Amino acid sequence: MDNQPGGGPSGGPPSQTPPCRLQVVDIRMKAAHAAFVAFAEEQRLELVRFVMRCGASLAEAESAAREAFAEGWRLISRDLREWRKVGDERLWIRKVALGVWTGTGGMRPLLPEVATVGVELADLAGQALDTTIVLAALPPGQRLAMALHRDGFGPAEVAAFMEVPEPEAARLLGDARATLRVSLAAYRTTQGEP
Repeated sequence: MDNQPGGGPSGGPPSQTPPCRLQVVDIRMKAAHAAFVAFAEEQRLELVRFVMRCGASLAEAESAAREAFAEGWRLISRDLREWRKVGDERLWIRKVALGVWTGTGGMRPLLPEVATVGVELADLAGQALDTTIVLAALPPGQRLAMALHRDGFGPAEVAAFMEVPEPEAARLLGDARATLRVSLAAYRTTQGEP
């Protein structure tokens, strides 16, 4: 059995050696990079809008989003297994971005009060019912719960994000809805609508 030119023993196909460990790691990192880029492209605008709903300006929200995505990539680069333990990446990236904006580093988010000097919530509702403006007038806990809800998260996910029991998250969502309902009714009354 001598090797034939261009082939393996007896003219068969060339021998395939299994990829080395470094090649496997490289392949996994390339796949992780592609998945993270797709995630970032899908979530970027949603994340900016979320941070703005929590009270940030556009520039602050964009900056927080950039830093949150950079932190996500740093985590993947350090230890891909840790990124896989994150669970819901959408919640994780929001927590990090909010932490960047509030200066809490992604830990339990503490939202600042948003100044509404001389502006009633009912007046804000009249401005095309812009959710960013309306939510800014809610108390911080309600604002955060409603911002998460507007991004499609339910009470259990809101509770996990806010690190509160689920009934508390449900209460915050209910209180936010009630506040918004009252505000809208007050606005409609001032506009002469039924």
